[in-house]
Amino acid sequence: MISEFCVIFAEKKNYVKQFMKKYIGNVVVSSVNSIIDECYKKCLSIEEADENLPTIIIGLEKAKDTITDFNILKNKYKNEMLWWTFSKTERRIDYDVKMEEFYIFCINKIISEIEYININIINSSLTSLKETLSVLNNNNLKLYYIDNDKFVFIYDVLCKKIYGLSISTCSFFGINVNELLGDLNKTYMLQIRNFYCIPKNVRRLINNEILSEIVLYQFFSKK
Repeated sequence: MISEFCVIFAEKKNYVKQFMKKYIGNVVVSSVNSIIDECYKKCLSIEEADENLPTIIIGLEKAKDTITDFNILKNKYKNEMLWWTFSKTERRIDYDVKMEEFYIFCINKIISEIEYININIINSSLTSLKETLSVLNNNNLKLYYIDNDKFVFIYDVLCKKIYGLSISTCSFFGINVNELLGDLNKTYMLQIRNFYCIPKNVRRLINNEILSEIVLYQFFSKK
């Protein structure tokens, strides 16, 4: 009984960890009172930054102290994973322009890392379909979205893969999609009802493209 409880607790802990607040990038500032967008991780030093995310340093002096090979004419370092810009009080226009560029860079980087896999039940063998469903039935957090009752998209957050399945094609072959989703581990499934949590400027940037919205949902959702 105790061992079973430990397994359940570990699985729940894994789920919570996967759905913890996600950031699109790091912003290194000089003061804890600095106001930045909630989609960024606010850091007081480069050591606090998540090394897997793009980072931008705010302020000339902060950049000089942080970047070893600093050049005032160069704004990007380390394969564009490290940026810097003037603060608002130093050069407001430069700050606004560079922060907008960084924002777009972070969004595009997130989207570019996702692989889309279309589950083609017409041309796939039964063995192949079973293997795909077996992969989906893991303990990774999955977000799924049903598009106008025509298509279902399942996003494996940890693997960074989106699986697409035609509901109409499934119906034609007598496959009940609701039963198929029900067979997956419900503990790790979360349905996306809409994408209102994603800022309008971001949705315009990605042209309201569904796959991109699914990926970005976790970064802006309040859940």
